[in-house]
Amino acid sequence: MQSAYAIPYGNRAYLTEKSREAVEIIAAAQETDGYLDTLYSINGLQNRFTNLKDYHELYCFGHLAQAACARWTMQGERDLLDIACRAADCICRTFGKGKRPGYPGHPLAELALVQLYEVTGKADYLQTADFFIRTRGTRPLFFDRERGVDTDGSDYIYNQAQCPLTAQTTAVGHAVRGVYLYAGAAAVAEHTGNRALQAACETLWQDLCRTKLYVTGALGQTAVGEAFGPAYYLPNDLAYGESCASAGLVFFAQRLYRCHPHAAYGTVAELALWNTIAGAMSADGCHFYCANPLEAENVLNDTVPERKRQALRRQNWFGCACCPPNVARVTAGIGQYGFYADDSTLAIELLLGAQVDTPFGQLQIISALPESGDFTVKITWLKRPFTLRLRLPDWCKCPTLDGQPVTAKDGYYVQQITAPTILDFCFAPTVRLLYSNARIGANAGRVALSRGGLIYALETQGAPSIHALTLDSKSPIVYQDGCLLAAGTCLQGGDHLYTTAPPKAVPCTLRFIPFCRRLNGKEDQMAVWVRTTD
Repeated sequence: MQSAYAIPYGNRAYLTEKSREAVEIIAAAQETDGYLDTLYSINGLQNRFTNLKDYHELYCFGHLAQAACARWTMQGERDLLDIACRAADCICRTFGKGKRPGYPGHPLAELALVQLYEVTGKADYLQTADFFIRTRGTRPLFFDRERGVDTDGSDYIYNQAQCPLTAQTTAVGHAVRGVYLYAGAAAVAEHTGNRALQAACETLWQDLCRTKLYVTGALGQTAVGEAFGPAYYLPNDLAYGESCASAGLVFFAQRLYRCHPHAAYGTVAELALWNTIAGAMSADGCHFYCANPLEAENVLNDTVPERKRQALRRQNWFGCACCPPNVARVTAGIGQYGFYADDSTLAIELLLGAQVDTPFGQLQIISALPESGDFTVKITWLKRPFTLRLRLPDWCKCPTLDGQPVTAKDGYYVQQITAPTILDFCFAPTVRLLYSNARIGANAGRVALSRGGLIYALETQGAPSIHALTLDSKSPIVYQDGCLLAAGTCLQGGDHLYTTAPPKAVPCTLRFIPFCRRLNGKEDQMAVWVRTTD
């Protein structure tokens, strides 16, 4: 999937050849009836689809189908799409009303089947996705039947199968499974017109954004079960914030936007993309974060058991290596989350530099963000008139067009385009101090810094503790060479574990860097939320 999106930007010949080699290997592994999962092909096909709760046959199919759609859309190559369709046909023959009950233990097939439907127009794919969504968590519980037990459903919160999605109002359980399920459900709702399902998705979206979303766009408050936590429980040092969860949040935002266009979805997608997803890969592109905590302290993250999954440094690879390829495919395919077109409207949701080919003509977009706010949209040639909808970033209070203030309509600048034109916007990024809800105990007495769409992190090396540093919130904060510099103090004391002598507050300069660039050098302490003199 990564190569399908990356070919326009990378070594076309190399990526094309490697893609063909991979497709040939996949084709050779497929069974004659379309089934494709080497675990069971090697160890016994008679056991296939017998443990949907714990094994990942349908989840792996989901990634295969999404890769096939990407390869077809970006390269016009049908080889992998044919493989995915045969696998999907096998699944559709197996599961559905009057057929075998069941649904994925790890959601993703639902969204992938809808994507296959969008590419091929085959109704069976949408119907099976709808079946998976509608029957998930209904009584009698399928996973009970599969295991030969009778439970109240709480055993399946981790799997997002404790009750029907339409009965849920609060995000619980495994965070990645959750957002993948929500995205698939929103996709089904879009195409089936299921208003109750769409409403449930919007309710869960509000719960995420109002009570569980980190300021960096990360999701999943605890490493225990890689799960959502209670409302307003947002620890910084123990945050799990799996990279895949932020990717799933972007998928969810995309699908809800298609159900009901609203600026809020692009705002949250931007937050996750620019901060957590962009920072999950190292500057050299060879090391990765799975967990994305908002606070890290040298030896603590490497030795304290409860922090072991919040590694201080990005890793070469992982035993469960879902995050690196997910980060790569979201980054390479970012255009699909930034631009939307229907019969009469082109929406720009992300402030990306790009060349965009649309049903209306061609656009060239030049963006100087995040360094400066210059953002130019050039409609270079036009096939037919259309309505341009440009999401205005919520962090810019005074957007301008050709030097004049822009009037917003529901968070968008809207203009009818009838001829080639050039629109010169300015979204000047300013430094902001962010305060959290008072119910978030971990952030009491602390602030976070942002500039434009980027969240910043305080980095240091050699301080007694990142918590010994305090920001002087009344002093000017200077943007310099991509960093924010501010006055502050560092507490200095003796070697006693406890003493009656108060520590000295020694003046110092605090250096904040974009969260997405954190800990790429020698610094060994980092925090997004810092103590303040307020």
